[in-house]
Amino acid sequence: MSFEKTDGSVVSVSADNLSMTFSGGKLLLDNGAAETQEIAVADLSRMFFSSSTSSITETTSCGDTEKLVYTLSGVCMGRYNDLKTLPRGMW
Repeated sequence: MSFEKTDGSVVSVSADNLSMTFSGGKLLLDNGAAETQEIAVADLSRMFFSSSTSSITETTSCGDTEKLVYTLSGVCMGRYNDLKTLPRGMW
């Protein structure tokens, strides 16, 4: 996730396990890694997801076998033989 400041500079942190809180006029970012950041709210111009990837880089097919389907938050939704029968969504 990226945060653009009013001076045009950009601070980016991994969105994995990202916690964002506001305290004392500051946005506090912590993802449990070494990427803890503080940004003054007055200096914050916008927040956005950057176009660079940081996790899934390649997918492979399992053929015609039963597939486990997970939500983006990692919850298993079940086993499916035909993924075309799933409702629209992000799996």
